[in-house]
Amino acid sequence: NDQTCKDLNNCVKEKTDGMIPSALDEIPADALMYLINALMLDAAWFSPFVDGDISDGTFHAADGAKQSVKMMKSKEPLYLENELATGFRKSYTNGCAFIALLPKNGTPDELIAALDGKSWKTLMQPITNSEVSITLPQFTVDFEASLVEPLQKMGIRDAFDRQRADFSGISDADGLFISDVFQKTK
Repeated sequence: NDQTCKDLNNCVKEKTDGMIPSALDEIPADALMYLINALMLDAAWFSPFVDGDISDGTFHAADGAKQSVKMMKSKEPLYLENELATGFRKSYTNGCAFIALLPKNGTPDELIAALDGKSWKTLMQPITNSEVSITLPQFTVDFEASLVEPLQKMGIRDAFDRQRADFSGISDADGLFISDVFQKTK
């Protein structure tokens, strides 16, 4: 009922400190169960930007669009480079790191398509004794998508088919199958 939907959304909101306010718009009458997963990164920079490092600027998107934004500036000691790209790594306090890359040729999508395990490993080895001046827009990233197709491409198919799914280990309900896997990230 509507209260169940509200309860699930309140749980997601609470567990993500309000960064993801809801996971569901409604619960269909034939839904039997939900597995909810919300992913967020709420981390502080290891070397924070200070007020004097932030100023108004223009961000140039890959498609040529321009947008007025607050830009963060600093000097970073972890300069990255290989034959495909240049960039830097900036650490968070929780052990994670932000990686920014600019392709030497082509578009960001072409860079991503060209990266394989070997080139990624090479690129993630910082150039020693190199410092890079960076200018980075303040940003928030929101992403949501159905993961059914990627999971099916990975070989998980029967679970999404009402006729072939077998969840007898968790329910006696006939025809139990997975109708969607939805990921929300902030």
